Amino acid sequence: MMLSVNIEKKINGRFLVRCNSVFECGVHGLFGPSGCGKTTLLKMIAGLVKPDRGIIEGDMIYYCKESSVMVPAYKRNIGYVFQDSLLFPYMNIRKNLLFSPRANKESPVFDQVVKLLHIDHLLENFPANLSGGEAQRCSIGRALLSEPKILLLDEPFSALDNRRRFMLMPYISMIAKNFKIPVIVVSHELADLRQLDARIIFMKHGFVYDMPDTSDRETKSCKWSV
Repeated sequence: MMLSVNIEKKINGRFLVRCNSVFECGVHGLFGPSGCGKTTLLKMIAGLVKPDRGIIEGDMIYYCKESSVMVPAYKRNIGYVFQDSLLFPYMNIRKNLLFSPRANKESPVFDQVVKLLHIDHLLENFPANLSGGEAQRCSIGRALLSEPKILLLDEPFSALDNRRRFMLMPYISMIAKNFKIPVIVVSHELADLRQLDARIIFMKHGFVYDMPDTSDRETKSCKWSV
């Protein structure tokens, strides 16, 4: 599975978000300052925001300006974990995790996910009774259990303590390898992305760069991903 993204989007008529890159199977870390367009890029890939021009193609063409193709988000089979948990308040955690028809409570993956994220004791609880960190871990579990073709994680570690984030990282890498899908992780922590052994992508002022294997974060030390 490979994701090809060549798109542009103007925000408020002036701020340009632009990406021309290929995301192969594996973990890709999207790193950059707040307001640089990282979340907007993820939402365009997911189908939540429509680009102005270009093409997004994976196992199918998700978006193409020239062909007037815009596949809705619910048909893309792309997993998306937001910064807020967005759990269904009227469902307990077990039902939230199994909301996707692809999730199977009998699968060993179910037990592995709930134990890894330390949410096995929360399965009968409702979202209103969870802390922020617990709710976010449940949201991550729900996305992983949907067996998506592409997995988008927007600041997935921000609500986790150090122990849980390091427990989660190997599993994200394993998902990318075992399911052979691209996983794009947004983070403000470069150390987290390096721990994932991710291809690190630097984003600044809406433009995407491949980041060399160095601690230098300056744009001048990066190269275009095109």
